[in-house]
Amino acid sequence: MLDRTNVDIKPWDANEAVRELHRKGYYPRSSRNVAASSDVTEGISRWPVILRRCIEGGATLALSSFGATLFYLQRSLVGEFQATTTDLVC
Repeated sequence: MLDRTNVDIKPWDANEAVRELHRKGYYPRSSRNVAASSDVTEGISRWPVILRRCIEGGATLALSSFGATLFYLQRSLVGEFQATTTDLVC
């Protein structure tokens, strides 16, 4: 059962979005020591070029929009479903 009674839900800002990308490991880190760092620009050298340029250039509106989309998809449980053999039976 999914509990969605929290009314204080808000999409992430630019920094929260980048921290979530690090936390979930959507893109490979350039170093394993990044997890302890509070600087969101650390460990992004292997990320897609456009995403790196947004972070390095301070494109907060683009990152906030990306974060809002990521938030919505996670909230809707997109990508969280893992099929089992019983799910694949027609």
